[in-house]
Formats: sequence, C-alpha cells, structure tokens
Amino acid sequence: VLTGRNLQVKILILSAATGGGHLRASHAIESYLLENTTDVEVRVVDALKTIHPILDKTICEGYHFLATKT
Repeated sequence: VLTGRNLQVKILILSAATGGGHLRASHAIESYLLENTTDVEVRVVDALKTIHPILDKTICEGYHFLATKT
C-alpha cells in the first residue's frame, strides 16, 4: 500500500495450531518483524481454522496421533 512516499509492506503469516509449536513460531516471526522493521503490517492467521473447523479438527487430531505413535 502506497501512503505518501512510504511503501507499507503487508505480510500474512499462515500457520496452524496443530500442537507442534507452529503458532508460537509464527508469533515469534511477527514480533521480530514488528520490532525490527518499519512500515510493516503483519498478521498471523490460523489457516486451518479459517478454512473450515472440521478440517482443522481432523488435521490437528491426525497430527497429534502421528506425533504420539511414531
């Protein structure tokens, strides 16, 4: 987005709360960008919850099952 002479960069970080620390890592990246850059807008979105709650539940439960059984 052009605002005057400044260019604002918009960053969308897609992640998933599957239990493997993905959201925590996403928020760490978001924090780093906000603290160390200027003219940036960062948004973290849980992609699976955004797509569909049933898909989110299925994938999260499958991820947890595989992580505990392997």
